[in-house]
Amino acid sequence: MGYHDLSPALLWVLLVVALYALGNKHLGVSGGYVQVMTWVRRLRMAEMWQVWFIAGLILGWLVLSLMRGGQSFGLEYGALSRLLPLGVLIPVLFFGGMLMGFGVR
Repeated sequence: MGYHDLSPALLWVLLVVALYALGNKHLGVSGGYVQVMTWVRRLRMAEMWQVWFIAGLILGWLVLSLMRGGQSFGLEYGALSRLLPLGVLIPVLFFGGMLMGFGVR
């Protein structure tokens, strides 16, 4: 795995930081869930771009799943599972999830 494999992730991180720094806009899934529930409850305060963001994630998953011939389940986690053994991967993902949850609040 070379540095060129990390460049899309680095670009995404820089985009999120720039949006927060320049426009005080949060780009993430957590706020999108709240906006979807606001929209479902018919409150007029929902930011529709976040509702469409969540809808696009779900639609993208559905299209990809259909193109691959159905949903497949396994213990692999992309390139990270090729880099780390399963005994290390599980705590890393758990800790990363805790950090994301902490970052949401």
